[in-house]
Amino acid sequence: MQDRNLAAFDSLSRLRVLGLMDVTLLNLSVPDDSEDRRVRTSGSEVNSMAYGMADTLGQLEHLSTWEAVVPKFNNREDECLFGLFDSRVGSNQGGRVTKYLHDWFPFHFSSELKKLRDNNDTIESALRRSFLSLNKELGAKVFNSNLEMNLDFQREKNAASNLGIDDNKSGASGLIAYIKGTTLYVANVGDIVAVISRNRGNASPIAQKHSPMTPSEIARIRNAGGFISHKRLVNGELEVSRSFGHFHLIPAINANPTVEIVHLEEQDEFIIIATRGLWDRISYQTAVDIAYNEYTERGDLMRAAQKLRDFAIAYGAEDSIMVMIVGVEDIFGRGTRKWESKGTDNSNNIVGNTYYIRARRRDEDKPSDSTIARLQKEIEPPTGKIALVFTDIKNSTFLWETIPIAMRHAIKSHNSIMRRQLRNIGGYEVKTEGDAFMVSFPTVSSALLWCFTVQMQLLRADWPNELLELVDGKEVYGGHDSDLIYRGLSVRMGIHWGSPVCEIDPITKRMDYFGPMVNRAARICNAADGGQICVSADVESEIRLLEAMIDNDPTMGTSRKNSQDAEGEYEVAAAAAAALESNGRVEGPPSLSSNSGIDKTILSLRKMGFVVRKIGETKLKGLENPEELSLIYPEPLKGRLEEDQKKANQRSSVITPEKIYEPSTQILDPSSIRALGYLCLRLERVASGYVNTRRTRNSRTDYLTGLLTFHVKDNADDEELLRITESLITRIENAISTLALKKVGAYSKVLDTIITDPELVSKALQMCIQILGASK
Repeated sequence: MQDRNLAAFDSLSRLRVLGLMDVTLLNLSVPDDSEDRRVRTSGSEVNSMAYGMADTLGQLEHLSTWEAVVPKFNNREDECLFGLFDSRVGSNQGGRVTKYLHDWFPFHFSSELKKLRDNNDTIESALRRSFLSLNKELGAKVFNSNLEMNLDFQREKNAASNLGIDDNKSGASGLIAYIKGTTLYVANVGDIVAVISRNRGNASPIAQKHSPMTPSEIARIRNAGGFISHKRLVNGELEVSRSFGHFHLIPAINANPTVEIVHLEEQDEFIIIATRGLWDRISYQTAVDIAYNEYTERGDLMRAAQKLRDFAIAYGAEDSIMVMIVGVEDIFGRGTRKWESKGTDNSNNIVGNTYYIRARRRDEDKPSDSTIARLQKEIEPPTGKIALVFTDIKNSTFLWETIPIAMRHAIKSHNSIMRRQLRNIGGYEVKTEGDAFMVSFPTVSSALLWCFTVQMQLLRADWPNELLELVDGKEVYGGHDSDLIYRGLSVRMGIHWGSPVCEIDPITKRMDYFGPMVNRAARICNAADGGQICVSADVESEIRLLEAMIDNDPTMGTSRKNSQDAEGEYEVAAAAAAALESNGRVEGPPSLSSNSGIDKTILSLRKMGFVVRKIGETKLKGLENPEELSLIYPEPLKGRLEEDQKKANQRSSVITPEKIYEPSTQILDPSSIRALGYLCLRLERVASGYVNTRRTRNSRTDYLTGLLTFHVKDNADDEELLRITESLITRIENAISTLALKKVGAYSKVLDTIITDPELVSKALQMCIQILGASK
């Protein structure tokens, strides 16, 4: 016992996972990998990209999850391979299967890449063939354990050789991420999913979870002779529709992967690859929020992966979990990794040799919403020259009256998108009034990026079906490519640039803005229609005055020139928007970029691009001078310009009735209306049988006459006089009808006329004689 080295790991017979990443080993005995033991001794950097790992066995006794990290794949500097394999039921919980996949996939994929001789063949085909061939070799190994393999490779990789017939019902999900240059290829089977964080913490899934309830998978399984049980299991056994292994379920279950191609950009931060143990407890966006917060504060992806694992355990995860995070932002030299020295406090933001201390957020500074609390801290309220943005939902009153229950969910999604992007991009929420937002930004570029991002996020929001069935929320496709341009709530926005009066509200303790600049910004928003972004001339000049500087700036790279057509439309490359930051208006922490200090906002606008169309001078309500307004859209939503033009043409093509009179001219004479009123009173008196012949000055009739007639003003407009005339005409018609009824009312019976005038009988007989004589 005394001769035993307690610093060695050999005595740990039940050791399952040993993480020694970035650990320097000096004369230390480290056990080898086996099908039930995983030892990591590599560094936390692959091809200049940082990556982090974290895992847990959960309540399992055996190792069931394996990862594969191959830097400089095929001995090339710009290629690397990341893989994750998670087993399902079987011997040792499927650990033999995942170990086999971990050892042999790089070999199969490398062989398939070497076969790409034909130009028509692609890397997607190589990935698909690698999955299928590996699954074939796995089946051959399971059903024929004596199959000879490449002994040198097997000895080198310590490949699993204990696979047997008892593993025929075992299986595993798998995901491979292959990076070549700036292109990412993702292939997966099963329920391992990858999510990429781009544009400051926006989650975008880049791998498809193969669920048996997907319509395409249901049709495929039924065509293959399989079925899906009431518990959503394939053939009553498996909860995924594609997987390695599970040979007793073939052909309903196969290993044909779904391949996605992602062209990495400068706005992409990192990729999260995780097993189902994480995604069953945490949503995609929540996982990105947690990792992004840790990534921006400390730049430690290992710590971010551990935090995700711990959150999943805290939410009740009991299965095994493995999380891998790869910092793809480092490909472009824009990573946020901090000082490499392990003795340096990683809680500081370090750029070069400059330290930026990030103050911890106090409890009273945290918002009550836990989702927002995970995001970045709100910026300090901008002062001086700022960009002010007003937003409002089109026809919100009608929507609340029509679908009040659905609007509760819709307004929550709307507010969540607004506030999330404010934190990610760097804006200050001044106030809200109903569903309208008033926000401020230190620069025009950040205001534009926020408006663009919100408009595109609103298209992808999860809106209630009741809203999507209405005209104001239905899906609308437009543009040359028939892209989706309207869906769900339609939000109008207005941007103005200026210097308002800035004061702290004594009640809310938040910055508020006053003055003509605020009034003008609000009116600019009101001038826009749903889905439009309306900007003032000051905002447009901030872009156009500095275009020449951008075109001549070599640090901005190649940019598109502005092309203006006859209708006043022109496309502005987002690189031109970089000039908004070049005049020293950038506030907050310095850029983490090594590319001449170009901010992420500028890079996002340059990549996105936008289109501007002039509206012209517009008279704004309550303002004396008209404002030169323009509409601005991001490049993906430029189809809205054509839709706006169609609506304008429809409005102009409507046939308007001819004008009967000019509203500014008084056609009806008030004195004539008064005379008509007195005539109406006289007829009503006659009809009632009361006629006053007295002419006394203080007659009671004169008083009644004033009450029964309308008071007609000399300055009344034609609309008011016309309403009085219609009323008087109705009264006159009623009086005449009453007189007519009284005239013929005495002849209600046949002989009443003879009683009134007996000579009528002789007159009638004479008329009959004359008629008979004429007929002879």
